[in-house]
Amino acid sequence: MSSSVSPENAAETFLRKRAFKACLHCRSKKAKCQFEGVDFNPPCLRCRREGKECRFVPSRRGGGNRNRVAVDTLSHQSVTQVGNGSSSIISNTTTDITGINGLAGIDGDLSNGADLRHNPTSSVIKSSISKVTSGRNEKKGQLSGSENNPDHGPAHSPTSTVNSSDYSAHSYSHKFVDAESIADHDLRNPADAVEMMALANHSQFKKGDIVQIQKQNSQSHPAQLSDVNLVRVGILSPTELKTYVSLFFNRYHHFMPIVPESKMPLNDQQLVQFALKEPILLCAMVVVATRYESILIHKACWKYFQLEISSLVWGGKPNTGIVEALLLISDNLPLITDADVSTEDEEIHKYEERLSWNLVGLAIRNSYLMGFDQKTLLSVSEVTDEDTHRQRLAWTYCYIFDRQTSVRAGKAFWSRGPGICFQNQVGFGLPVGQTSIMNFPTLASSILGDENAAFVQVMLEVTQILTNVHDSLYPSRDRTIALAEVGDYCRLLDEFIRTFSEFEITWESRQWRIPPVNEMVWMSFHFSALYAYSFGFQAHIRRAIAMVRLARQMNPTADGDVPIVASIFPRGVTATADSKYILESIKAATKIVSICVNELSPSGLLSYLPYRFYGYISYAAVFLIKAVFTGAISSSSQPATLGLLDRLIRNLETIGTENNTSRQNYYHPCAPISEQLKFLMNSLLSFNEEHKHSPEEASTRFGPDETANEFHFELNDDDLDQLNSLLTLEVNENWLNLDL
Repeated sequence: MSSSVSPENAAETFLRKRAFKACLHCRSKKAKCQFEGVDFNPPCLRCRREGKECRFVPSRRGGGNRNRVAVDTLSHQSVTQVGNGSSSIISNTTTDITGINGLAGIDGDLSNGADLRHNPTSSVIKSSISKVTSGRNEKKGQLSGSENNPDHGPAHSPTSTVNSSDYSAHSYSHKFVDAESIADHDLRNPADAVEMMALANHSQFKKGDIVQIQKQNSQSHPAQLSDVNLVRVGILSPTELKTYVSLFFNRYHHFMPIVPESKMPLNDQQLVQFALKEPILLCAMVVVATRYESILIHKACWKYFQLEISSLVWGGKPNTGIVEALLLISDNLPLITDADVSTEDEEIHKYEERLSWNLVGLAIRNSYLMGFDQKTLLSVSEVTDEDTHRQRLAWTYCYIFDRQTSVRAGKAFWSRGPGICFQNQVGFGLPVGQTSIMNFPTLASSILGDENAAFVQVMLEVTQILTNVHDSLYPSRDRTIALAEVGDYCRLLDEFIRTFSEFEITWESRQWRIPPVNEMVWMSFHFSALYAYSFGFQAHIRRAIAMVRLARQMNPTADGDVPIVASIFPRGVTATADSKYILESIKAATKIVSICVNELSPSGLLSYLPYRFYGYISYAAVFLIKAVFTGAISSSSQPATLGLLDRLIRNLETIGTENNTSRQNYYHPCAPISEQLKFLMNSLLSFNEEHKHSPEEASTRFGPDETANEFHFELNDDDLDQLNSLLTLEVNENWLNLDL
């Protein structure tokens, strides 16, 4: 028996790739096409019987049609067409490529006189080239064989070969998934199964080919500043765009260094490329830069940013630039108006807290969606591409802002665990500069050296300490109250004393040349210390008030005229068991206020701090006010503390007034803070001479106002909520009511 294969048998063997294919009319009937013979020539029996047009359309199986490219490639070699005992030789090929993700198509040349229509009777196309059908971008005038043939696929001859040099300059090689790739594909959830099915019928282009087409398209249509979205829609002029981008990099970028030095736009062409690649990130930069420069532009840019971000809620595709933009806005909130605040929010700070917390949450959810958290599993030596380094840095910022914002607002953390891109810690025998560059290599600079990388690393260490304080001392309201009443917190605070001491020893010699980075680092550190040590201060107050109330219940006539506040520190701080922690908390709060008054305010930098630092200032200032009027600060130190607070209020008031001039109800964060701090101070004017007397002497002056003192300083009373509603605090007043 001969082993040769006739052309007819070869056609039957290699031609058909699918068992069934229906025309449009049969599809509408949910039926299979039926043909008279084995040639599957249209029209089908149903269309012939009902007088309908029998029309077949290209297949879109496999998903990914949005990114699919119409590529019909035929062999350059001879194609033998057998029919009616005669054969003809077809040479040359037709290549028709339509746009890649919106790029202009590149059309190949059609060979003259070549009949590429498929002969249904007997044809064997001697080519092993695979054919990828397109989705919506396929041209009408494409090869009619792919339109009229119900099989919609070329047959393959085992004897044919393909020479890669015969392809035209614009041909693309396709990567098809083989059995080994499918077998090796992870199947962890239904989404992986869907991806595997799509992968089996999906083609990929070489990255270099896409770059080549993009380069050709950019050469034919060079982009200009007028093509940038903010300029195109009329919000900015090209000159204003350059001005505000330059202002951002000079004034704000060192607060959150995200753009490597090599990517910073230094001229018009680089700015255009940056804007077209990162439009939303650029918009966020302009929003931040225009806050105190042009209120009209700031408002328009903020509305445009909101419009662009809204697509994420409805399943829009995120990218790294969007995550960075969300984090940037969350830490540099836009100016707020009365119209932005709902009637339920009695204070602007509630709206600001909610906005910042939600922006961070949106950034983290999209980071999880893109798998940024998985990048932390890679060691630094395994990461070589710049995109992965950028994603790791973005996830690091997600962790920092999540912890800082959630602690400040008294909300739950968005991210699940401590998986952060931080594997080389200071103190393991490596210098600070070397470890920071190893962790964040994209932040290395020829001008600043390792300053940006060291800043991110030190902020990450401070944030980790703050997170540990929160998880240990403030995990829940019940746990916090239990720790305070039992006194088991001393062991934890002693451990934190060691941590804070080691941190100071490691970083005290480090100086950053760009102001106010130095001040930001140490304000963050002192806030973490205050957040920890104030637990001892509040625990002592809770126990003291409970003892006084119990004594009054047992003997109602004893010391009835002495206010409770006078009994908190009757013999001074050093006579208490928590004196070490109370003194450290007072020291940390004083440091924060001193940095603001003596370093940031004279240089004018207090106006441009990230939003979270105004929360630190509020926390420290109100803590000192409470320490003064509970007697925790001695009478000899009270004048200096009150004078420092008075200077702080004046500086904040000046900043708020200057920035609110001619701004229709737009508020700088300093304005409400100064107003509420002033209210707290003025509420104690009746005790104006209190700081000149000892706590015992002062207690005799408080007699007629015992109710007022209990209103201000007693814990967990209903009236305390009224006081809290008057405080503009970005930290949820945790030290006032032990409520987390």
